[in-house]
Amino acid sequence: MTDSAPAPRPPQPDRGSGAVPSATEVAVSLVLTAGLAVLALVVGGLAMLFAMVSDGCFGEADDPRICSDSGGTIFFLGLFGLWAVLAAGVVGSLVMILTGRRRGRRVWFWPFAGLGVGVVGVLAYFGVIAYLAT
Repeated sequence: MTDSAPAPRPPQPDRGSGAVPSATEVAVSLVLTAGLAVLALVVGGLAMLFAMVSDGCFGEADDPRICSDSGGTIFFLGLFGLWAVLAAGVVGSLVMILTGRRRGRRVWFWPFAGLGVGVVGVLAYFGVIAYLAT
């Protein structure tokens, strides 16, 4: 005799519970994202103070990196790049929170992912400043 029972299906990957995240989880995520936005504004504002690395450039230019036109260009490109990365971290986490809520996935970790993106941007900016100041 042959067994006519169908073969068992392989387990399917988990694609989210399908349940909408709780209002508390979404609210906490949005509060954390607002904190991330404030932190990004503070860091972006303080980053402009690194322009003082060129204070010794009056008179005779003893440091060709920072005291040249290309040094100023590199500094401001780094500053604008930092601002873009910080904005991408904040906007990206906000978009992923709203998308995750609509798709029924966890959203609490997106502000931390945005913070990680911001930290990488700050470290890269410090690399630019270290290059110019040496």
